[in-house]
Amino acid sequence: MVHFKIIGSLSACILFLMMSGCSTRQVAEQFNGSTEQRLVTHSVDQLMRSLPQEPLNLLTQKKVFLQSHFIKEGVLLDYATSRLKAEISQRYHSSWVASPKISDYVIDVFFTSLGTDQDSFGLSIPLPVQGEGTEPAKIPILSFDMFHGISEMYLYLTETATNNIVLLPTQKKELRTDKISTPIITIPVSSVD
Repeated sequence: MVHFKIIGSLSACILFLMMSGCSTRQVAEQFNGSTEQRLVTHSVDQLMRSLPQEPLNLLTQKKVFLQSHFIKEGVLLDYATSRLKAEISQRYHSSWVASPKISDYVIDVFFTSLGTDQDSFGLSIPLPVQGEGTEPAKIPILSFDMFHGISEMYLYLTETATNNIVLLPTQKKELRTDKISTPIITIPVSSVD
């Protein structure tokens, strides 16, 4: 009788350890899949569309020089920079110049986030086989899987003639395509169009 209690307790402990909640966070760098690309580009688009009118309305029909800064150069920075230029051109009919010396204004934009985050937490049973990529395979008991595209930036607007500097505070947009998973059903929760 005592052996059954010990075996039952050990079995319950092992089952509890197997089903223990876990949380992982990953920053994707490749943007190979359509979902990753859409999350990032749509968050950049929403970020640019949400820029406040002031002080950017100072750029109306002015010559502007733009410098972009990010921790990593590449296609993502190029995309975000081009998108910012397109938004300002469309709104304020600004012209872009190749040197700050011939500009009316200089924009220094600092991107603090351009990418995706993947996070998962909840209860699941790990399987001894390997899943997609480097993530171990698992059976979800109740888990919440999050996949976010995040774009964040702030900028300095400098009037060339007076050297007057205006800071546009940090702007951020986040899109998500999440899911709640159980062994039977998966419920998508998404803010991507």
